[in-house]
Amino acid sequence: MRVCSLDILLEIRYWELEIMTHFHFQHRISSSVFLYFFAFAFPSYIFAATLSFTPGSGTYEQGKTFTASVVVESTDTEINVAESEITFDSSVLSVQSVSKEGSAFSLWTVEPKFSNTDGTISFGGGSPAPFTGKKTLLSITFKGLKEGTGSVAFSSSTSSVLAADGKGTNALTDTKGGSFTIGKAVKAEPKAVETPKLNVPVIPVISSVTHPDPEKWYKENTVKFNWDVPATVDSIKILFDESPRSSPSETHNPPLIEKEIKDIADGVHYFHIVFRNASGSGTAAHRKVMVDKTPPAKFAVTQKDDSVGSGDIILQFNATDTVSGIDRYEVTVDGGKAIPIALKELTSDGYKLPAQDPGEHTAKVTAFDKAGNVSLGEIKFTVAGEIPAPVKKVVDEVPVSTGVGAMYWIALGILLALCVFFGSRMYSERRRYMNDRELLKRETDEVGEKLGKVFGVLRDEVEEQVHTLSNKPNLSDTEREILERLKDALDMSEEILDKEVEDIRKLLR
Repeated sequence: MRVCSLDILLEIRYWELEIMTHFHFQHRISSSVFLYFFAFAFPSYIFAATLSFTPGSGTYEQGKTFTASVVVESTDTEINVAESEITFDSSVLSVQSVSKEGSAFSLWTVEPKFSNTDGTISFGGGSPAPFTGKKTLLSITFKGLKEGTGSVAFSSSTSSVLAADGKGTNALTDTKGGSFTIGKAVKAEPKAVETPKLNVPVIPVISSVTHPDPEKWYKENTVKFNWDVPATVDSIKILFDESPRSSPSETHNPPLIEKEIKDIADGVHYFHIVFRNASGSGTAAHRKVMVDKTPPAKFAVTQKDDSVGSGDIILQFNATDTVSGIDRYEVTVDGGKAIPIALKELTSDGYKLPAQDPGEHTAKVTAFDKAGNVSLGEIKFTVAGEIPAPVKKVVDEVPVSTGVGAMYWIALGILLALCVFFGSRMYSERRRYMNDRELLKRETDEVGEKLGKVFGVLRDEVEEQVHTLSNKPNLSDTEREILERLKDALDMSEEILDKEVEDIRKLLR
């Protein structure tokens, strides 16, 4: 019985092997045909991108710092996004800082950060413009803690480099970590103090009237830079590019005091300048300028399904801007006052409008990017309910018998009484003024007439005395001169008196 069972088992195994061999052979033929067909039916895409460190190794002194850059490289594939978590031996190495300066990325989904406790560095970012070649993403400054070898590696589970193929294909094929040896600290030998170079030009101070804030986005793509040039400077070098620390190369002699640059492309740019004189070149100055002249992409405004037909209208919208990013929104309903909407006010459900009356409405949503460019979305929606009839305003006469009417007529009576009182008072004052004026005029005429008579008598008496003295024999020259002066004074007094009386009469006419 045992032998028979063994024979049966061997027979079954034989047929299993036959079936598997036959199936495997057929499967290989089918697979070959499929691959052959796929290779010719569809174009092939080769994705090849790497993440590495530059430098990838080196020996450094304990207690000193050194810098290694995170580099992405892609020869044939255009890429625009990368992210990773980097691990390092925190017993040998300590991260002092992580810098984005000079990075190929201008947008960050995960701000670069590090933890010396966990021995990790993480980052995630992208560029609006896809690129190929070798580009620096981050610069990491390490410090050697003790003697030994500290390794640095990219985590395979969190690292990715996305191709700009519209599908977000992960093009990462290889990562290259780093290995840094920390040696014993060397006692520094005293160095001779170098005599500083004299009369080297100062660092230029760059300003701009068109783009005054280097950390703000502007939609104007013509920028004007200006600076003061010291008298000792005989030439300058300038450069405008996308790198934050480039060395200026365009020489101007005599030196310029301003520079206008037109048709600037969207993105972050830098203006560099250095002063030169007979002693050499000074330190270069670098000025950032950010330009975004492109409006946000067109976007749709929809109404959340469960808010249709109800009084609570929830609008859903999401504008995008690949350069400066969306700053805020504004919404208007039926051409009314604009309602500002901060990004933090938008929830996953959308934005809830204030309560609206029943009927048809139109809502317009305006998206603003950080440079002030706008894009508009619009939606029509209906609020359920009975539309109220328009209210006709009718102005009726208020009956005198009502409380409001009585108060109205009382107030009107008081106002009329005040008008009559003040009118009569003004008339009375004017009549009194006119009577006083007439009386003063008569008194003036009488005074003028009396003064004329008195002055006539005085004049006759004086003339008679003058005539008597004039006929007196043996008058001296002095006496004759006194008589002439007396006659002149008399004539002048009469003329002045007549004039003053006439002036008073003119005022009273």
